[in-house]
Amino acid sequence: MTALNPERLLWLSVIEQAMHDVKARGTMPPGSPPYLAALRRRDDAATWLTDDGRDFRLVCSLAELEPDAVRETAELRSIGAL
Repeated sequence: MTALNPERLLWLSVIEQAMHDVKARGTMPPGSPPYLAALRRRDDAATWLTDDGRDFRLVCSLAELEPDAVRETAELRSIGAL
């Protein structure tokens, strides 16, 4: 693994944000526009992390991470095991 250069940090941040979005629990009133937007982000992030899409594999490659390991970590975080 190489040092944490700025480009790699960017792609690691993309993955981290997706993991955060999956676990995000809003405090907004249910049905409000911010609440619905948070639900969409959560659903989009969950789909991105669990599907083996080209974009997901590319981001993992640019972050120098194995896609299966990222998915496993995301799953463990989503159930509160990490």
